[in-house]
Amino acid sequence: MINTKLKIADLIYSYLKGSLSDEDKFALLKWKEQSEANKQLFENLLKKESYITKSEIYQKFTDQNRFAEIQKYIRKQKIRSLYKYAAIAAVILTPLLITIMLMYNTPLSFKKNQFSDSIKPGKSTALLYTADGKIINLEAKEFEIKDPSGTTITNKNKSLVYRKNNTQKEIREEQIVKAVVPRGGEYLIELSDGTKVWLNSESNLEHPITFVKNKRIVKVKGEAYFEVAHNKSKPFIVIAEDTKVEVLGTKFNIRAYKEEGYTATTLVEGKVRTIAGNYKPVILSPSEQFIYNKKKEEYITTEVNTELYTSWKDGLFVFDKQRLEDILNTISRWYNVDIFYDNDRLKSIVFSGRLKRYDNAENLLKIFMAIEDVKFDINGNTILVK
Repeated sequence: MINTKLKIADLIYSYLKGSLSDEDKFALLKWKEQSEANKQLFENLLKKESYITKSEIYQKFTDQNRFAEIQKYIRKQKIRSLYKYAAIAAVILTPLLITIMLMYNTPLSFKKNQFSDSIKPGKSTALLYTADGKIINLEAKEFEIKDPSGTTITNKNKSLVYRKNNTQKEIREEQIVKAVVPRGGEYLIELSDGTKVWLNSESNLEHPITFVKNKRIVKVKGEAYFEVAHNKSKPFIVIAEDTKVEVLGTKFNIRAYKEEGYTATTLVEGKVRTIAGNYKPVILSPSEQFIYNKKKEEYITTEVNTELYTSWKDGLFVFDKQRLEDILNTISRWYNVDIFYDNDRLKSIVFSGRLKRYDNAENLLKIFMAIEDVKFDINGNTILVK
């Protein structure tokens, strides 16, 4: 038991230090969700406005779990949170920057050419791979065509829409197409049944032009937000890596980037049934999240603030006590940039706040610089954090 608790203490320290692997992150999250006491202890450590050492984390466990004090001290690690600035925590970008300048009664200065306007936010862009091998650039032109089945396909106003015709021919086989969104992109797709799908950066959606089977099945890689049209006689099924989500009509987000090693399903409205690995189906209620770790073949369910996982489709980045490394990993896909660190210590700085998704990258970086002693060097689409 003591060894287990010491292991958790090590995981928490590694999390704050920025050296926690994806597998260990999953183990830490699983421990945190086992009890309210675990959650509270973890939150208290993140809120600590001082230097944290490994021995302090052990001492916290000593107070709560009654095991021997450990004297081994290691290097200090600083963490901060935007919550320290309570009066400005909910303000977005430019107003936040101005408020900080007023608080300190001094303008923020930046080196000339330190930032480059070349790093623009992402945009609505995607490629459509058709069943007959054609590739259509959806960003390049608007169009309206009629499929041989009679379905009207319209690409207009940054969205791709399929419309069934009441008089269209009977179809026996579904024609599967794939919409691919690159890094630095997003796209809205409305399927033939009326279901809306927001595709995030570096994601793709395999889907039929028209649903003709007794189940509506699509496949996702990357991240997508669904608003599923209700049809009790035809369940809607999303396949993402090793996870299958079955719904009748609901709103949910699914994240399944292969390199992250897990699939996360976050339910906003309705109910969904999630199936992963060899486990029995798990029913989710609103505000619940299902995470399946592919490598460990384990899953957890937890209650979450859904805005943290769905705000991207509404033009915002919302963070709540998240490490800078995790924030920049999310941002890097949208701005199509590569992130490198001069010092691993910087990865563990903790921020909370709301940032505009469609602003240039320099605006976001200025926020981080205003709050914490961190600098950014930009060279083309590469950012060095130091």
